[in-house]
Amino acid sequence: MKGLLLPLFLGLAFPVGAQTPKTTLWRISGADTLGASYLFGTVHSRDDRAYQWGDSVAPALQRVQLVAGELDMAADQRQMMGMLSQVRIPNGGTLKELYKKKEWKRVEAGLRTALGPMHVLAHTMKPYFVLLLLAGTEVAGTHERVLDDELQRAARERGQEVLGLETMLEQLSAMDVLPLDRQAQLLLQQIDETGNDEELEDLLDAYAAQDLDLLMATMERSTSMPPEMNTSLIVDRNARMAMRMDSIMRSGTTAFFAVGAAHLPGNMGLIALLRERGYGVVPVISAFTKPEAPQVEQEEDK
Repeated sequence: MKGLLLPLFLGLAFPVGAQTPKTTLWRISGADTLGASYLFGTVHSRDDRAYQWGDSVAPALQRVQLVAGELDMAADQRQMMGMLSQVRIPNGGTLKELYKKKEWKRVEAGLRTALGPMHVLAHTMKPYFVLLLLAGTEVAGTHERVLDDELQRAARERGQEVLGLETMLEQLSAMDVLPLDRQAQLLLQQIDETGNDEELEDLLDAYAAQDLDLLMATMERSTSMPPEMNTSLIVDRNARMAMRMDSIMRSGTTAFFAVGAAHLPGNMGLIALLRERGYGVVPVISAFTKPEAPQVEQEEDK
């Protein structure tokens, strides 16, 4: 399970001493902006726990002009075919060449189980991107879309502008910093640990409780991120996203920024980086009220 946690929460921020308020929604103001914007921590999941945000989230979404995710989900999905060279092993290489014979048998069997007939497509992909494919098979749940996608869909229906704080190419490049042999070992580790869902369950429970500190503590226990990936996936990306959020808000646009929850806390997290740029970033504390199931009227006996 270790390899699948990053694609879902994509962040392992540095710890801070003070306790983080229990909320995934933060109001951003000041720094010569014309109105309040919001920062919201998401999880890339269709599980019902991903949708148990506080009652202040929907009103905040409706107050702003623009909704920005890490990516523009609709636009970047259309561009994926043009980026296949980024995810393929160079020079016609294959996954099989990265493993010893017994290791490859385990990897191939795991891919066949998880991906079915599509597993052959993974044989020419860099190992870390195979991990992303496997993460997609773990995104189960009762909702039709993962949370990030649903927020952007709803924004488009309301006529709001939707954009990404990063491009797909920037994200793919950030993920592709380890040599292939080290990526291969991460993939093998994931294959060997398949079936242990306890860590993912703990993370989703922490998210539903809007407890960022517990979320980070759980991830730190269950994820071994090489230093190169921590810099590329977290430190560099947080700095880039904070800069682009700043540009959007200083342009006079109010925005709802929805990014992976683990990008928010910590000394190098988005809350701290926006404060360094002169913004007031304060928690929005609200309860979660689960919608009642629709009542079915019973016909009277005649």
